[in-house]
Amino acid sequence: MLYAKWSLNYIVAIGIVRRLALVPLYLVNYAPNAMIAGHIRNARNMGILNYLKMKNFIHKNTDGPENPYSQVYDVERVRRDFPNFRIEQAYKCSMQAPPLPVSRLPLARWLGWNLWVRMRPT
Repeated sequence: MLYAKWSLNYIVAIGIVRRLALVPLYLVNYAPNAMIAGHIRNARNMGILNYLKMKNFIHKNTDGPENPYSQVYDVERVRRDFPNFRIEQAYKCSMQAPPLPVSRLPLARWLGWNLWVRMRPT
C-alpha cells in the first residue's frame, strides 16, 4: 500500500485545508493539541513559507509532525521507482481526508488515499 498522489486527502486536505488552517494558528502561536504544536514547532524551525511547500509539508502530514519522510505515488511513479517489477493490478481505496468528513463518500475508487499495487519481478 502506498499513499495516492491523486487523492482527495493529498490534493484537498493536505494541499489546501491543513496548510490554510496552520497559518493563523502559527501567527497567534496557538496549539490546541500536541499535533498542532508539532506543526507550529516545525514551521518555526524551517520558516513558515518553507514548511508550507508541498515538498516539505507532505512528510509531516501523513503520519504526524515528527515523521521524517513520506512519498505519495501515482502509477507512473511506481513504475519509475520499481523498474524491476511489472504492475499486475493497481487500485485505490480508503476515502479519507482529515479533517474533512468524507469517509462515506463513494469516491474511493477515484480519490482514495490508499493506492494498492500488486507487482511481480520482471
